[in-house]
Amino acid sequence: MLIRFSYLSLFFSLGILFFSRALTFLFEMMPAGTASKLFTPISLVFYLISLFIIINKVKYKSNLKSLLKSSLFPLLICLVAFISSFFSMYAGQSLIASSALAGTFLFAAALVVCNDEEALVKVVVTPLLWALSVSILFAIFIPSIGIDDGSNDPAHLGLWQGIFGFKNNLGRTAVFTMLFMLFSHFKGYKYKWFVWLIPIVCLLMSKSTTPLICFFVVLSSIYILNFYKRITVAARLISIPVIISLGFIGFSIITFIITDVFDKDLTGSGRSEMWNIVLNNIDYKLFGYGFGGVFWGENQPAEFTIGRLYYHLGHAHNGMIDALIDMGYVGLLTYPIVILIPYFTSIKRLFLGDLTYTLPLVVLTFLTFYSISGSSFLKQNNLLFLFYCVAIIYPAWRRINERCISYR
Repeated sequence: MLIRFSYLSLFFSLGILFFSRALTFLFEMMPAGTASKLFTPISLVFYLISLFIIINKVKYKSNLKSLLKSSLFPLLICLVAFISSFFSMYAGQSLIASSALAGTFLFAAALVVCNDEEALVKVVVTPLLWALSVSILFAIFIPSIGIDDGSNDPAHLGLWQGIFGFKNNLGRTAVFTMLFMLFSHFKGYKYKWFVWLIPIVCLLMSKSTTPLICFFVVLSSIYILNFYKRITVAARLISIPVIISLGFIGFSIITFIITDVFDKDLTGSGRSEMWNIVLNNIDYKLFGYGFGGVFWGENQPAEFTIGRLYYHLGHAHNGMIDALIDMGYVGLLTYPIVILIPYFTSIKRLFLGDLTYTLPLVVLTFLTFYSISGSSFLKQNNLLFLFYCVAIIYPAWRRINERCISYR
C-alpha cells in the first residue's frame, strides 16, 4: 500500500520509524555518549514540528476545544507525569522524560488532525512494513546486526532483532503493524495475504511471547464482540459456557506454544519473582520516584533497594508496578482509569455500529494484556504511548468534528 507523497506524510512516516526504534543499530555503532546527544535533538525536532502542525491545523477555538476534549486521558497522563517529577529526587531527569512524553503526545495529535482514516492507516502501516521487511533481510544477510548474538543476554542468542536493536522491539512493532492492518480490514481496506507474512515472520522469529499472546487475545476479543452483536440477549447468556470452554482451549494451546515451543513460563521466565522483590522493597509514595524510569539504573534507587540483579532492566515488566514506581499511588490509580474507561466506551460505540472504535478496541486490548508481563505503555518516545494516544484521540476527534473539520 503506497502513500501519496507529501511533506506531511514523509514527516509522519519518519516519525513512526523513529519512535519504533527502527535503525537502532546506527545509534549503537556510534561512540559512547554520542547516540543520546543525537537522539535528543532529533526528538525535539519532531515535537516542535508537531506543535507547529497542530497550531496551523487547529485554528479555531471550537476545534481546539474538541481536540482537548478528545485528548483528555493522554493529557491526564502527561499531567501526572509532570507532577511526579516535582516530587522526585531526580527532578531534572524526570522533567526531561515528562516533556518527552508530552512531545510524543504532540506527534500523535498532529498525526490524527492531519489524516483521515485511510491516510492514517497508510502512514502508519507502510513505514512499519518497510522496516519489518528490511529486518528480515538483515536477519538473513547481515546476521551480525539482524540477529541477537547473546552478548547482553545468552537466552536471546539467535533471536531476530532486525533493525530494531532488541527482539522485543521487533516483536511488538510487528504486532502493532498487524493491529492497524486489522483495523484497516474491518473498515474495508484489504491487504494481500502475503503482506501479512511480513509481520508474522518477524513476530515468530523474535520469539517475543508477550506480544504474541496479546495478539491472540485481540483476535479473540474482536470475533467474540462481533459474535455478540449478532445474537439476542438470551443467546448471549447461553453462549457464555461455550465461550469459556473455547477460551480454556485457546489458553491451553497458547500455554503449549510458550512452554514447549518457546521454552518459557507464562510470566516471561520468572518475572513474577521480580515483581515480589520489587513490591517488597520499594518505598510507597504518593507520586512515586518520578516519571521516566529514574528508579532504574546504576547508582539509582533500584540498585540499592532490589540489588544489582534487576536495576539494569529499566522497568518491572508489569505496567501497574511500573506506574506505582514512577508515579506512586496516583499513577497506580490513573493507569487502569485511562485504559478501562475508553475501552468500555469503545465496546459501547461498536455495539452502536461505529467501526471507527475498532482501533481503540484492538490497541487498548493489546496494551491491557501487554501490561501484565510486558511493560507499561506510559513511556516517552515510544510506540506504546504514541499509538495509545492515536487510538484514544482519533475516534473521539472524528466524531466531535465530523461535520466541521475538513480532512486531507
